Amino acid sequence: MRVVALACTLLLVLASAVEGAVTYVKPNWQPVSEWSPASDRAAAASAHSAAMKKYSDLLEANPRMKPCVYC
Repeated sequence: MRVVALACTLLLVLASAVEGAVTYVKPNWQPVSEWSPASDRAAAASAHSAAMKKYSDLLEANPRMKPCVYC
């Protein structure tokens, strides 16, 4: 009986340690967001930076072009 109780206690301790170690699991269907780890955001962030650079270059090159009010 003591062995079973000890085994159950060890199982609970190990389960809580494993649960505490898992901090982030990204589902396959979830898009990259601001809460994603930095390694997941890197590609989207560089694409966004490139798009904003292109947009600002176009704004500077064409004085008739109006800036976006949401950017």
